Amino acid sequence: MEFLWSQSTPKRSFDIWHGVGAGAISRASIINSLHWLRDLGFLSETTKTGKGGHRGLYTAAKTKEEIIDIVRHSVYEQLDHDFDVQVEPN
Repeated sequence: MEFLWSQSTPKRSFDIWHGVGAGAISRASIINSLHWLRDLGFLSETTKTGKGGHRGLYTAAKTKEEIIDIVRHSVYEQLDHDFDVQVEPN
């Protein structure tokens, strides 16, 4: 997400893979993560066609602050559900 937040234009999975360090993680892991983040609503994907078929172009759909709030709220809800503890976010 940090890489996409730093970009001004949509990026392909290949660009993101290189942007986060191609040697440190497999491209398949990047693609799976992109699809998961898209399904969560954290990323937007548009499709571009050309030689070789369809390509997804990804942009951040949420700001860093929005994602932090979503995750914080989810953790608080899970704590309340699992342990019956009322936790108020600050």
